[in-house]
Amino acid sequence: MFKRILFFLTAVFLVTLCKAQVGNAPHLSKKGSASRLIVNGQSFTILGGELFNSSSTSLEYLNPVWPRMKELNLNTLFMGISWRQFEPAEKKYDFTLVDGLIREARKNGIKIGFLWFGAWKNGMSGYAPEWVLSDLNRFPRMQDSSGRNLEVLSNLSIELCHAESKTFAALMKHIAEIDQTEQTVIMMQVENEVGLMRGSRDRSKLANSAFRKDVPQELMKYMLSDTSRLTPYLKKAWAVNHFKKEGNWSAVFGSDESCGQLFMAWQYARYIDNIAEAGKKEYPLVMNVNAWLAKDTDKPGTYPSGGPTAFNLDVYRAASKNIDIFSPDIYVPEFKESCKLHQHNGNPLMIPEACAIWLKDTLSAPAKAYYTIAEEHAIGFSPFAIDAKLYNAAHPLSQAYKNLNQLMPLINELRGTNKLRGFMQQTGKIDSIEFDAFKFIITYKVNPGSGNKLGYGLIIQLSDNEYVFSGCGFAVTRIVSKIEKKPMISLTSVQEGEYLNGQWILLRDLGGDEVGGQGTTGPFFPPTTYSLALDYNYISTQKVRVLAHE
Repeated sequence: MFKRILFFLTAVFLVTLCKAQVGNAPHLSKKGSASRLIVNGQSFTILGGELFNSSSTSLEYLNPVWPRMKELNLNTLFMGISWRQFEPAEKKYDFTLVDGLIREARKNGIKIGFLWFGAWKNGMSGYAPEWVLSDLNRFPRMQDSSGRNLEVLSNLSIELCHAESKTFAALMKHIAEIDQTEQTVIMMQVENEVGLMRGSRDRSKLANSAFRKDVPQELMKYMLSDTSRLTPYLKKAWAVNHFKKEGNWSAVFGSDESCGQLFMAWQYARYIDNIAEAGKKEYPLVMNVNAWLAKDTDKPGTYPSGGPTAFNLDVYRAASKNIDIFSPDIYVPEFKESCKLHQHNGNPLMIPEACAIWLKDTLSAPAKAYYTIAEEHAIGFSPFAIDAKLYNAAHPLSQAYKNLNQLMPLINELRGTNKLRGFMQQTGKIDSIEFDAFKFIITYKVNPGSGNKLGYGLIIQLSDNEYVFSGCGFAVTRIVSKIEKKPMISLTSVQEGEYLNGQWILLRDLGGDEVGGQGTTGPFFPPTTYSLALDYNYISTQKVRVLAHE
């Protein structure tokens, strides 16, 4: 009897421990107005990179890649897991690749964000398994206006959603079993850049039937709760028929293409939320959905219609209770604007893809990383195609990530406050950054249009008159005092150094030609005069003391 009781108590303890560990999975929390990613109980900021789509399909292919990722000083790799590779036959799961990727990531001290390439990837269904694609009766396709099948699985298929939900749940259960203590896997992306190309909406009989039904009450309730917070796109579409409170999609949103686009957004969002819900029941990791960006004036179908673009965020947030982050993949010139648009109604910012190397954008990653993390207080940044050979120890991203890693205790402490600021050249030559006591005028050393080199940096306020600057390609050309009756400025100290284990290590005490105005105006980044060519790999960190006086 005693042995039975002991066995029972042991079993209860193990189950309780397992649930406690799952409950302590990587998650989001709020600090002020900013979101934080918590991993193993600590704030974690993603300094990441995303692999090419097919790189993670083979452990052997990645063998020479891991050392380069360590040389780049990144802490997280985003990598794909395809449905067809994970479940080549229905209910026959192959965990070999997942186990190997997690094992190698641990060896190299790198976290993983998995991208689930399921029913859709970039608007198409190229990663679905053959047993799904071959059964059109069970898993119907979207259709065009002529009734022709498209290479896109229907987001209204209950069978498809049920099958993929089971698969995703099995994947999440396995990750929980092998990784809930280590927390190597910190995030799951559900699908990839969903949406329908070459049309505003699905025209199949199944879709047409759903289109004639009333707009779901969940969406109407969301819109009616506070019309002032809606995106201009959604509000404009709703205004076409005078803000009706019920009716089918055409009755509420009119008959133009924006109506079909909103309809598709709802269907994708509901489908994805079902997949995420099934996965979170097994292991409640942070889950995100990424977007192929578009402007709200673009024609639906020239971009994936119905995707989680900024102007569709209200629809996705109304439909999705299990998605934590809607993330922009930013390959457009308007980087800053895209960051701000995707924080609509409190959506946490995380950039899983940026820097289009196919458009020769090969050097902007350091600037965008600094800006995203310091100014937008994002939980992470990641350039795409990080395993391209151009990203190596000699690339400035390596030094940028090294510096950011050193500054991370300060960044995590000050996230969500005005004591952490960032800046990045986008078009002009001058920026200004304000704190309570001082305003810093930033002049960029790079001319607009000089390839993809950008001036950039961050400022961390340590005390009333002490600041840490870090970055490249700029100079502080003027400091303005905001202190009453103390308009004059003196620099009492400009030190170049680095943080090691949280301690400031002095490299040089700067003055003379290495500081503006012979040590009276403001620091240079790098600390050299204008007569020398800009070294884009020289990313300097400097601690500056500013004295305001009469």
